[in-house]
Amino acid sequence: MASLLPAMRGKFGSTEYFLVTMPAKELTERLVLPTDVEGWGELSIEERYQREVSYKRVRDQIAPYLATDEDRFFGAFIVSMSTDEEIEFEPITSILKATIPALYRDASDAFGFLTLKGSELLVPLDGQHRLAALRFAISGKDQKQEPIEGLGEYSPSDIATDACTVILVRHDSAKSRKIFNKVNRYAKKTTASENLITADDDIIALIVRENIVGGENAIPLRLVNTS
Repeated sequence: MASLLPAMRGKFGSTEYFLVTMPAKELTERLVLPTDVEGWGELSIEERYQREVSYKRVRDQIAPYLATDEDRFFGAFIVSMSTDEEIEFEPITSILKATIPALYRDASDAFGFLTLKGSELLVPLDGQHRLAALRFAISGKDQKQEPIEGLGEYSPSDIATDACTVILVRHDSAKSRKIFNKVNRYAKKTTASENLITADDDIIALIVRENIVGGENAIPLRLVNTS
């Protein structure tokens, strides 16, 4: 099904991209996990650009987060577009050129509408675990279509309407592999001390901050290594 999306066009290095938002339900229906792409199993190690989905992590950690936290939030999905020959971006300047003051025309070239015909193959380069978690949380079922009991208090319709940010790039096998590798390779996990300082969903961190460290608690903050 064709769709018209408000979009921003940009370029980073040699890569042109389009920034759009989609309701979570639409995202789960449009995107295809790499392992579900036809011929994925026959690709060589050099040709693959994704890892296997850890469904246990999705079921036990990420999906429950979506279904239990009102302040849930995901970063942007980076998505490769294949069979994208008919994708068309129309900047606002081409639609309303006569009414846009000259001062704003250059900036307005970056904003417009992206037409997707519906035949595109959209595959996440970054975000496949989040995609799987959205599917679990919205459907209430895991990858085997088994019901997930006690998922959380928020209804699937609440999560289905969440607006997800998506960065769309045209597919190129070598570039897709490079983007996946760089995005994930240079991601740095938070340290144990950083988790104790910032985590609000870790009961140990909460106890340490509220009852052990700082203020009138047992250990003065000046004696604690927080780096």
